[in-house]
Amino acid sequence: MNEPEQTILPAEETQTDLKHEARKAYTRALLNIAVFWAISIGLQMIFKQILPKDAPKYVSVLLTFAPMYFIAFPIYLLISRKLPASPPEKHRMHIGQILLAFPCCEFIAIAGNLVGTIINLILFLILGKRTDSTMLLEGVFGEASWAFIIAAVIFAPVVEEIMFRKVLIDRTRKFGELPAILISGVMFGLFHGNFTQFFYAAGLGILFAWIYVRTGKIIHTIALHCLVNFWGSALPLILMQGIDKNVIKEMLVNQNYSVMIENIRQFIPFVLLVIVNWCLALAGLILLIVNRQRITLQPAEKELPKNQRFSAAVCNYGFLILLAACVFEFVYQILFSKQ
Repeated sequence: MNEPEQTILPAEETQTDLKHEARKAYTRALLNIAVFWAISIGLQMIFKQILPKDAPKYVSVLLTFAPMYFIAFPIYLLISRKLPASPPEKHRMHIGQILLAFPCCEFIAIAGNLVGTIINLILFLILGKRTDSTMLLEGVFGEASWAFIIAAVIFAPVVEEIMFRKVLIDRTRKFGELPAILISGVMFGLFHGNFTQFFYAAGLGILFAWIYVRTGKIIHTIALHCLVNFWGSALPLILMQGIDKNVIKEMLVNQNYSVMIENIRQFIPFVLLVIVNWCLALAGLILLIVNRQRITLQPAEKELPKNQRFSAAVCNYGFLILLAACVFEFVYQILFSKQ
C-alpha cells in the first residue's frame, strides 16, 4: 500500500495529545471486542455444561453460535455506541468490482491456508500431535452441517464485518488508515483462535478493511464475506451430497486420502471445484499485481507520525487484553486438539 502524505497537526494540538487520543480510541474499541469474546465464551461454557449428552447435534451448534450473535453482539453494539466515530466517505462499488475482488479473495484464502498448513505441520513435528482445527470441517460435513453453514454464510459475515470493519475502523481511521486497516485484519485473524484459519482470515480482513475505507459501505464487505464463506463451505457440501459423509470425514478430518482414490468418481465435482479455486487464485494474483498502483491510502483527519503508530495502536490495554484472549484460544486449540 502506498503511504499517505503526512498532514499538518493543528497548532493547538500537540503530538503527545494526539497520541494519547489515538491510544484511548484503540483501547476502548478493542476492549469492546474483548467484552464480546468474554460473554460469548462464558455463555458457551455454561450452555455446554447444562446441555444433555444425548442432545441433537444441531442443538449443540445452535448453542455455540446463539450466545455470540443474539446476546454478546447486541451488548457489543450497545457499549460501542458511545465511542466517537469517523466513518469513511461513501463511494459506490459496482457489482463488477465486487466480482473482480472475489478472485483476489481466493488467492489470499489459498495462500493463507497453505501457510497455516505449513505452520501446523511444523507444530506436529515438534509436538507429535495434530494442531490444526477440525471444527470447520466437522461443522461443514457433520450431522448439523446446514445449521453450521447458515451461521457461517449469513450470521458470521454480518457480525464480523460490523465488528471488525464498521465499528473498529470508524473509531480508529482518523488517526491513520494504515494502522486501522492492519489492526482490523490482524485481530480478525487472531480472533479465529487457530493457525488453520489465522493467516487467510488476517489477509482477507486486511483486504476487506481496505475496501471499506475506500467505499465507506459495509454492505460491500459483507457481500464479499458471504460469498467467500459460501464458496468455501456451502458449495463443497452441495457438491458432496452424493458421497457418504463418513468417507468425507475420513478424508478431510482424519486426512486419509486413500478413500478418495477408492471413490474417485464420486469426488469428481469436488476435484473440479479445487481446480476452479486454483484458477481463481491465479487470476486473483494477476489482478493484485496489475492493480497494485490502485491500492492507495488517503491522509487521515489526525494522521499520526510513523514513529507513533505502533505505540498507539498496539501498546494499549485493549490490544493486549484482546491479544491475550486470542492467544488463550490458540493454546487451547493446540493442547486439546485431536491426536
